[in-house]
This record gives sequence, C-alpha cells and structure tokens, in this order.
Amino acid sequence: MEESSTPESASEARDRVPDAPPSVPEAPSPAAREGDHVTPPSSPTLRAAWVLRSATIVACVASFFGVLVAPGIPGNATGRIVEACQNVSDVLAYATAGLLMALVFMGSYELARAPRLSLAPRVLAVGAAGLVVALAAPAMRDKLHPVAAIFLAIASGIVALTTAWQGLRTAHTRAVAVVVVAMALASIARVGAWELAGEAGERSSTRMYDIASAIATAAVVLEGLGQLAAAAWLGTRGGIAGRVLSNLAIAAAFLVTWGAARGVHPGASTWQAILHTALADAPGTPPPLGLSAVATFLACCAIFLGAVAITLRGQMVAVLAALALTLLSRGTFDVPIRALAIVAAGQWLLLSTVDDRSMWRALVASRPSPPSREAF
Repeated sequence: MEESSTPESASEARDRVPDAPPSVPEAPSPAAREGDHVTPPSSPTLRAAWVLRSATIVACVASFFGVLVAPGIPGNATGRIVEACQNVSDVLAYATAGLLMALVFMGSYELARAPRLSLAPRVLAVGAAGLVVALAAPAMRDKLHPVAAIFLAIASGIVALTTAWQGLRTAHTRAVAVVVVAMALASIARVGAWELAGEAGERSSTRMYDIASAIATAAVVLEGLGQLAAAAWLGTRGGIAGRVLSNLAIAAAFLVTWGAARGVHPGASTWQAILHTALADAPGTPPPLGLSAVATFLACCAIFLGAVAITLRGQMVAVLAALALTLLSRGTFDVPIRALAIVAAGQWLLLSTVDDRSMWRALVASRPSPPSREAF
C-alpha cells in the first residue's frame, strides 16, 4: 500500500500546477485617495471670462460714442447736449483704458506662468506689452508725441504678430489670428504712409505723397480683408444667430455710411449731419486713393461686428473677446487705446491656444442637448 501510493503521489506532484504567487495590492490612484475626485486643469480664460466680456462690451460702447456720436455733436446740438455727450464719451474712454490695462496685466501674469507655451513668444508678448502700457498711460492726460506714437505702433505690432503666429498653429484660434495679422499689416502700412506723407510735405513732393496715398489704400484693403474674414467666421461659427447678426451689422454700417454721405447736403437731417461731422476724418491721413467711402464704412462696421462677436455663444469667450478687440483696433496701433486693445487681444488669443479645458467646455455647451426618453 505504501509502495503503490508513492508513484501516484509523484505523478500528482509532477502534474500539479504551481500556485500563483500572492498578488501585490496596487497603490491606490490619486482619484481613489481623494474620493474619486480629480482636480481639473487650470483655465485662465475661464477665470477671466467675465472680465473679458465686460471690458469688450465697454470698449464697443465707448467706440460707438467716441467715433459715431461725440465728434459730430458740436455744431449740431445745444451746448448742454454737447457737454453731456462729451462727458459720457470721456468716462467711457477712461473706463475702457482702465479695463484694457487690467486685461494686459492679467494676460502678462498668466503668460508668465503658462508652461505649455514656448519661452520666446511669452517673452515678446509680455515685454512688448509692458512698453505699450508705459507709452499709452501718459496719453490719458497729455497728447502723445509723434515719435512715441511710432514706438507704440511698433510694440503693438510685435505683440500682434507674435501672438498671431502661435494662433495660426491652432485650429480653434486660426481664423481670429488671420484677422490679427491683417490688422497688424494694416497698422504697419498706415504708419509708413503717415511718415511718408509728412516727408512729402517737407520736400513738397507730390510723387512721394501719391506713393503715401497708395500705401494708405493698401492699409484700407488689408483692414477690409480682415473684417471680411471676421464676418465670415461669425456667420459660420455663430449658427443662425451669427449669420443674422453679422448681416445686420453690415447693413447698419451701410446705413451709417449712407447717412454720413447725405449729411453734407443743406437739407440733411440732424442725425445725418452728426454722422457726417463725426466720420469726416475716418479715411485718415493721407486719404486712400478712391476708397474714402470704404474707409468710412469699415470704421462703422468694425464697431458693429465687434458687438456681434462678444454677444455670441458657443465659442470661447477669450477668442470672441480677442476678435472683438482686434476689430475695434482697426489697424491703427498708433492710437493708445487701440494699441491697448490689440495687445490685450493678442495676449488672450495666445492663452486660448493652450486652454483645452475652456475649448471643450465651449464645444460641449454649443452641442444640442440629447432628446429625453419621454419623447420616445
């Protein structure tokens, strides 16, 4: 019995599968340790969404009063109305400047601590923005010196082109970056035309002045292309509301331009006379060749399209605010408040390129809600 049981025990030992080693318990994940709660990534554009929207709305209202109303009131209304409109325009202008400076400071702070962005664009965007603020701040009290205005335009253009280059590499910011590039090139052309026209006046050279006017014409064309791209983007990304509001903005700009053209006649109504006086300097110096009416139209359309951009839903607030502020800058970066607008727009556009949380939140919010089970 003992001998027969020994071979069976040996065969059983050979056929027996060795037991698996005891499993080592895995370390609990951070989500399990924190009670299945995952901390979402930081989103600077979501934190600053209300500031961006508020500043852009105030900028649109200030542009409306500062471009279309206040300059045309003197000579067309009583003294009290003139004084009241001027006070309202001044308050809105100072409020816009303060809010834009706040956006620039916030954008510089967020860019300084944005590790996902490369160092070179952050340094250029923050450093040039500081120069813009330093040059624009004294202009709130005194008139800006022409040399300082040139440096202001150069610094603003550096910020615009640097941030737009990064924006072109990201899908959800590419269209707005195209508008920023168009406005930056228009600003460069306008500053060059202005300097060349001044040199032509000193030398009494009509040929040089004609060249300056041709460059100014190119600036108007660039601004028009930028506004065309903005209107197309608003119409395609804003759904039915975007298409309707964009068309209404363009129609309103045509109406204002027509009213300004009619204001020169003796029998013009009061609102036409106000618009004619307010938009008399819209083409700029030197005036473009044969496109003065187009320049006047673009001055109006920028305000209305900017208002449409900031009122849309379903897109990142930072991207919409950047588009609106870029349109309000109108490619005239030698004007302090418009230089601040393009700098703020460029900085927050740059931050939007790496803010995936805000992008996905906007995309999810724009999707229609699924039908409920009760519908079936």
